[in-house]
Formats: sequence, structure tokens, C-alpha cells
Amino acid sequence: MEVETNGLTLRRMNYHDIEMTRQHRNNSQVNKFLINKKYISRKQQELWFNSINWNKDYYWIIKFNEKENGLIYIKNWDENLNEAETNIFLFHEEDKGNPQIIRAIWLIAFLCFEIFKIKKLLSKTDSKNISAIEIDNFIGFHQYKSENNLIFSICNKDSFNKNKEKILNKFFRKHNKVCIKNNLNLNSVFEQKLDIFLNKKISIFDIS
Repeated sequence: MEVETNGLTLRRMNYHDIEMTRQHRNNSQVNKFLINKKYISRKQQELWFNSINWNKDYYWIIKFNEKENGLIYIKNWDENLNEAETNIFLFHEEDKGNPQIIRAIWLIAFLCFEIFKIKKLLSKTDSKNISAIEIDNFIGFHQYKSENNLIFSICNKDSFNKNKEKILNKFFRKHNKVCIKNNLNLNSVFEQKLDIFLNKKISIFDIS
């Protein structure tokens, strides 16, 4: 399943992506900004992949300019608290600050708040990852704790909406709608709600 808009593609991660992801993950120029900086073996990567709850957790490969550029996810959705965790890691250091990265993070937050009706998004970031912290703040995340060189941030719909119009006008074109390619897995809670939204053919500019 792929979600596309404004030259950005979010493609749902699959088994064939795990070795590519592992190699980027073990690159010292990448993992210096990650929370877990330890080397990941093929076996560890497979065990992690097989532990994912595919009906609730979502991992997307970020793609633009005809190459895979990163991984972004929503996981540990607590339906009682109605909150979930989100984060991102880039495959190429030169993509830091690329507008497509801001689009990817914003689009994930948009889907969470407007489509999946999640109330809170939680994020953990290495304190040295200044560019990621700045983007999170721009999107609407607020830091609530700093511990062991980690920054803990939270975003709700109200804080997300503060910069929504500015981000839409700067990073998205009105004639470009969010579209989907390939079949949805309607056993997935996320994809059921995404299917309802996409069938309405509503522009992201039309939701207040």
C-alpha cells in the first residue's frame, strides 16, 4: 500500500525492505542520531520485523526523487488512552532539511489526528538530533521531558493545528490530493479508516 502526494510516496514496509533498512540503520552516519546505536544483525532485524503487529503498527518507507530516503512509523497505539508513538530515521544525512521530510512527518500526524482520530502522538529523539527536534517543534510537538540524552515530546490536535495552515500553504499544492496505490488490507484498523477517508476524495486543505 502506498500513499502519495506532492512528489512524496509513503510505501508500507515489507519483508524485502528489512535488509536495506538494516544496512542504513547500521551506518555510523545514520545511527549516531538514533536512540539505539548498537549494531543490528540480520537475525535481530528479522526478529524485530516478525514482532510487528501489522494490524495496528504502521511502518512506511519514505520515497522521493526515485529513491528510498527513510523510515517513518506509528506504533504501540493504545486504544484506551488513544495515543501512539511515532518517529523517523533518514537513510541519507544529506536529506536533513529536505521539504519532503517535513511533508512526510506532517502527513503522518495529519493521518493520526484527522483520519485515525488518535488524540496524542509521543516521540523520543536523541538530544543531538537538532534538525529532527526543530522539525518536530515546527509540526506541533512540545518537549515535556529530557532524560539520559533523550528528548521526550508530545503533540495533540490543538498544537498540530497551530501551524497547519502555514505548513499546507508552504509545503503542499492545493491541486495535489492525497492518493493511494495498491489494495488496502481492510483487516487493519488503520487501513479501514484510510479507505473511508480516501473514498470521500477530500483534499487535506478541506479539513479544518
